[in-house]
Amino acid sequence: MPNPARALLLDTHVWIWLVNGDPVLGADALAAIERAAAAGSVLVAAISVWEVAMIEAKGWIVLAKPCAQWVREALSAPGLALAPLTPAVAVDAKAVQPVLAHR
Repeated sequence: MPNPARALLLDTHVWIWLVNGDPVLGADALAAIERAAAAGSVLVAAISVWEVAMIEAKGWIVLAKPCAQWVREALSAPGLALAPLTPAVAVDAKAVQPVLAHR
């Protein structure tokens, strides 16, 4: 896993946009992600996998393939690593649940 202090951590929505080729990501953002990937320093938080599954299950996004396959393929991108779910992140994730429940 890359050094977290020097890695580029993708937010969940940026990860989805990147994998799906969404044009909302501008050239500068794509260039930064490509540079980080070339250095092997792009991270996706483990909680982002849960978020993708939750928002897909709620129908807020439609993936081009089954969620498990989408995640598996998305995590296999060169230069990308999965950042582990730390106890602090797991506890802080409780703040996400009420937001998801109200959408």
